[in-house]
Amino acid sequence: MREVSDTPPGMNLPTDEAGQISADLPCFGCGYSLRGLHQESKCPECGLPVARSLDRTLLRFADPAWVRSLADGMRLISGSMLISLLLLTIVYLLMPVVLYLPAPALSSSALWWYTFVFLYAASALFYVIGVAKFTRRDPASAADAGWDSPRIMRAGIFAYSVFCALWLVVSISPGMVSILNVSPTIRTLLHIGINVAALVATCAMLPYADALAGRVISERQRRHVRTVLLLVLSFGALFLLLWILIFLQRVIKLEIPALDGLSRFSTYLWGLAEAWAVFVLWRFGRAFRRAADEAKVFGSPATPSIA
Repeated sequence: MREVSDTPPGMNLPTDEAGQISADLPCFGCGYSLRGLHQESKCPECGLPVARSLDRTLLRFADPAWVRSLADGMRLISGSMLISLLLLTIVYLLMPVVLYLPAPALSSSALWWYTFVFLYAASALFYVIGVAKFTRRDPASAADAGWDSPRIMRAGIFAYSVFCALWLVVSISPGMVSILNVSPTIRTLLHIGINVAALVATCAMLPYADALAGRVISERQRRHVRTVLLLVLSFGALFLLLWILIFLQRVIKLEIPALDGLSRFSTYLWGLAEAWAVFVLWRFGRAFRRAADEAKVFGSPATPSIA
C-alpha cells in the first residue's frame, strides 16, 4: 500500500508555521471560525479539539468535484423519497374513492392514475441518478476496489430500475379496470423484485453512508443517519415478507388471516418512517453541501483518501 504523508502535496491545510489556523476554517462541531487558534487548542464555542477540524480525512479536504457529486446525489435521493411519500399519501386518500366510482367515471379517473404512475417513475429516476452520483468513486481512492459497497449499491439500483420499468409497462395497460386487475401474480412478482433490489441497495448503503457520515457530520448526527437507514432496511424486509405472503396467497390459495389489514397498517407506519427519513437525509445532504463549499477552499483533487 502506498504511504501517505501527514500533509500530502496539494492539500490546503489552513495553518501557518506556528501551528495556528490562518483561514476562516469552521469548527467541525459547531461552525465557529477557528482563525487564530492553535491546532492543539480547543474550540471556545463547543470545546471540540481543533485537531478534529483539521483531520485530513474530512470531506472538506477532499476533491471538490467529488464532494459536490455526493451532495447532489443525497439531494436527489431525499427529494425522490419526498415525492414517493407524497404520492403514497395521495393514493391512499384517493384510491377508496376511485374504486367506488361508477363505470363511466373510470375513464376520466384513469388520467389521474397515469399521472401517478409517471410521477412515480420520475421519482424512481431521481433516486437512480441520485445513487449514481452518491456512489461516484473517490478519485483519490484505489482504481479498483472490487465488489465494494458503492458497486453493490449500483447493481441493486440497476435491478430496481429494471423492475420499476417493467411495473410501469404493466401499469399503463389500456383502461382503468385493466390497470387495477391485470395479472395480479405478475404485478406481485414485480413488487417482490423491486423490494429485493431496494433491500440489497440499502444493505450496501449502510456501511458506505456511515463511513461518509463520520467525515462530514458529528457523531450524534451520524447515529441519527444510522438509525434511519436501519429503519428503512427493517421496513424493506417487512414489505418483502408481506409481498411474498401475498404471492403465496394468490398462487397457491394460501389463506392468511388479517394479511390485508397488516399490509395496510405497515404502509401507514412506513409513511411515518419515510417522513422522518426524508428529514434526516435532507439534513445529511445539507452537511454535504456545506462540505462541498468548504472543499472549494481547502480541498484538492490530489487529496488521497484514508482507509
